[in-house]
Amino acid sequence: MRLKGEFSSSLVACGTHLYCFNERGVAHVIDLTGKEPKVLATTDLGDTILCTPAIANGALYVRSDKHLWKVRKL
Repeated sequence: MRLKGEFSSSLVACGTHLYCFNERGVAHVIDLTGKEPKVLATTDLGDTILCTPAIANGALYVRSDKHLWKVRKL
């Protein structure tokens, strides 16, 4: 599998999912449960992302050049 874009941040994994953010702010959620990885979701955050996301307290934190996002299941 190949994802589009340039990547500066490291990939982060939590449970059975891998989270990838390219420099243009496109987030990819990859399912790791099958024989081959599968893209579950792709979302464009619309900001430059160069940092590695952090996982803490059941949430994913992503910082861009303009915003800080907290993503968690409700």
